[in-house]
Amino acid sequence: MKLLCIKNTANKKTIYKWITPGKIYDGSDYSKTQYMIRDDNGEVSLYPKKNFQTIEEIRDEKITNILN
Repeated sequence: MKLLCIKNTANKKTIYKWITPGKIYDGSDYSKTQYMIRDDNGEVSLYPKKNFQTIEEIRDEKITNILN
């Protein structure tokens, strides 16, 4: 699945340095709250789903905005 990174922070103190906002990653569901992706360091790691948006979600938002 294609995932767009929308942020690389968890909170004010935690920054994920191996993902880049605006970049699209290949990933898969790992759990209810995490995706498994190959990050910028080349490692397969787990990241919170709240840091990503699927291409399908982006498409649906754009269609909704056009229709409204």
